[in-house]
Amino acid sequence: MDHHHSASEDVAALSHTFSDSDSKILSRAYYLDSAKVLAPDMLGKIMCRRIGSNVLRHRIIETECYFGEEDTACHASHGRTKRSEYLYHPGGIAYVHRCHMYNLLTLVTGPEEHPEGVLIRGIAGHEGPGRVGRDMDITSAIRGNQLGCASGLWLEDDGCKPGYAAFKRVNIQYADQKDREVLWRFKVMDGITDDHLRERMRLYGYRGNIGFYDRKASDSRFDFNTGQSDVLWIF
Repeated sequence: MDHHHSASEDVAALSHTFSDSDSKILSRAYYLDSAKVLAPDMLGKIMCRRIGSNVLRHRIIETECYFGEEDTACHASHGRTKRSEYLYHPGGIAYVHRCHMYNLLTLVTGPEEHPEGVLIRGIAGHEGPGRVGRDMDITSAIRGNQLGCASGLWLEDDGCKPGYAAFKRVNIQYADQKDREVLWRFKVMDGITDDHLRERMRLYGYRGNIGFYDRKASDSRFDFNTGQSDVLWIF
């Protein structure tokens, strides 16, 4: 078994299959849905960034959900501030914040006045939110910009729906225990077996329960705040 297998390798083949004719730019209406719904739904979407005359296009392979003032891991947990202001805007704009030496990108979602968004944690070939920010030229200049061709940052959908796993969020030691426990980090795990997933979780240090959910067998939206599993594989 390859112990260095990564999420970007899971979508390596998929990342080269998109074409302009197959993709549609997501409208602002898409982002008005809940971050709890959109964080897993954005997996497989194509993140596009125009830099000069070039357009970089990479599939999203990892996201995190942040949801409301009630979420103590969210930047809006202390209410409306200069820093969190854009999270209160209607979904469909870019929220950029500095973490150490990197700019991190969160896509604001949901209705106006409810602060929430989806942190882009990884794209194919560029894992980690800092690398996303660096390699996709995410700067403070786009903070508050509406997502779309005019702003130079947008998402496209070509129908890709990869399998994925839901994990606890990382680097939120400051948050309340209940918010550290929810499975709001989503990572592509496409084309792997149950045994492969379990072995990978063991290598990652997980010793808890792994749950499985067949999204094709249910029309309902799944609640990732169940507390029944430490990792949940969606296929």
